Amino acid sequence: MNRLSLNKIVITFSMNDLKTNLGFNNLSLSRTKICVLVIGVRGSGKSTLVKKLENYLPIKLENYGILDGDLIRTYFDLSGNWSDTKKYIEFIKTTILFDSINENRNIIVLDSGDKTIYYYDLFKTNGYKIMIVGVYVDNWEEVILRGQNREKNSGKPYTGTKDMWEHSLDIITELLSKDISYGILINNTDYNNPIAIKINKIYIK
Repeated sequence: MNRLSLNKIVITFSMNDLKTNLGFNNLSLSRTKICVLVIGVRGSGKSTLVKKLENYLPIKLENYGILDGDLIRTYFDLSGNWSDTKKYIEFIKTTILFDSINENRNIIVLDSGDKTIYYYDLFKTNGYKIMIVGVYVDNWEEVILRGQNREKNSGKPYTGTKDMWEHSLDIITELLSKDISYGILINNTDYNNPIAIKINKIYIK
């Protein structure tokens, strides 16, 4: 059990247990390494959709670890200093990310668009096949409302804006035009009825 601290934040948990709960320690080594990048502005519903990715992609979730900041945040008390907590969560995400690459693990990475190009280049450089899942909501005001509701429920501050919504759409468009193995757009305006649009790419096994 590791005891780690950052500016008065004291966390007591096993990093190994965290990686197991995210699905990384149960994976076999993969000869064809695959990264699924799930891109969408905060509040678009990425974490919920990840559980249903088998309905949209030619994958089995049991073969992938999931790098999702929302899941990692459940290990933290968010009632304190969010700025310091965020730094620690980013440290954990980075550690798991590079461990996965070094161990040739399949991985699903959720991102709002801020680091997606970096992730794409990183995984491409390390010999991964890339799948892109672009998640969007038609109305930016709906996204803001979802984020504000999540802030009330989770304690994580929500700072989404119309510009962020537009930026995520630009990033999705850019990524779908790159060298990828599979791409799909999911209109998640209606949580209960996501609409998927398959992009004309060839999935490479």
